[in-house]
Amino acid sequence: VTGVLLEAQLRGEPVAWVATGATTFFPPDLAASGIDLAALPVIQVEKGLPVLRAADALLRSGSFGVVVLDLGEQVSMTLAVQTRLVGLARRFATALIALTRSRNHPQRTRGPRSQSRANSLGSLVSLRAACTHRRTDFDRFTCELHALKDKRRGPGWRHTEVCRGPNGLC
Repeated sequence: VTGVLLEAQLRGEPVAWVATGATTFFPPDLAASGIDLAALPVIQVEKGLPVLRAADALLRSGSFGVVVLDLGEQVSMTLAVQTRLVGLARRFATALIALTRSRNHPQRTRGPRSQSRANSLGSLVSLRAACTHRRTDFDRFTCELHALKDKRRGPGWRHTEVCRGPNGLC
């Protein structure tokens, strides 16, 4: 997600992040990756309908190149709502990224296939991927993204990066 946000900002496209409840990113991580936090509006809303209203308003404005919905474990979104959001994203050429977390949280470093699809969105999703990470050094982690579904490239591909943990948290 960080790479997509950074690329959009470097192209001069505004980006936005919708976070639910206490779920959000760690700002120093994004800043260290080059994200301009002053140009990243974060909308903190309660779970449920407020998330969908925020996403709808941001997409309908046509002002954003990327909108991130950090849904946490809340994934109850009807097909009609998903269709509406996808339609708005297409109409305004916006990348809509929905982040979900499995109730069997992937940070327990299980394989990607062990994660439940019950915690993901439906068939309209273009890319469904699982992320795992493992500590390889004091402040280093190997993070792997495994495509479970990809309407453009096909499933099964993997992307691996070595990431540095944030100061104070390693």
